[in-house]
Amino acid sequence: MLIIHRPPTPERTAASVLAAMQDERLSLRARGLLGLFLSHPDATWPYQAIDRLARDLSMRQRALTGPKAEGRVAMRAVLAELESAGYLVRRRGGSGSRPDFFIEVFHSPIDVEQTPVPEAGGDAEVYMVGTFEGSVVKIGTSTNLSSRLKALQSGFPLRLEILWHRRGGWALEQYLHEQFADLRQEGEWFDFADQDPVDAVVRAVAERYPDESPGGSHLAVHHPSNP
Repeated sequence: MLIIHRPPTPERTAASVLAAMQDERLSLRARGLLGLFLSHPDATWPYQAIDRLARDLSMRQRALTGPKAEGRVAMRAVLAELESAGYLVRRRGGSGSRPDFFIEVFHSPIDVEQTPVPEAGGDAEVYMVGTFEGSVVKIGTSTNLSSRLKALQSGFPLRLEILWHRRGGWALEQYLHEQFADLRQEGEWFDFADQDPVDAVVRAVAERYPDESPGGSHLAVHHPSNP
């Protein structure tokens, strides 16, 4: 899915387009394409594949200017230029065996690692599920925590609880999986042994997002007295 992020006000939109047009890292063609995206945030664009987007842009250009317009390969190179400069990002989000794929266009260069992955069905949350006294937990991503907990509980002999959750999506989930890869048991289940799973995950998230307050609304830690 292509997402063009709209600045909060028309004035900010105009200012961001002007700033992008003055970004000397970009070629004139890249500035022109970025200006087209930013000034038409509600336009309909093809979904998912960057090559399909390049093809569609080339076809639109040829319809306007004839056979001398940029071809698909040239458009692909312009999109790669915007990606290198931080204006365009390709990512995937969601969870399970069929993740969602996203192309995002921003009004100013961004730090991809600090930007939450979007979700087609709502705000995705990375969660930790387990028992309050146990060391084995599941770290996954869902847009509906209550439904996910109910599905996991089916057939599980002990009462499962959501021990921790935080907005983030696939990128944060993968980061945590990599951080605790040596503790992985099966699938998304991890055995923290003598460690406190919640403390370990909170510390790992704090290292990834050092500028965020751990007491902010972006995360929630559940305790036995407040399940």
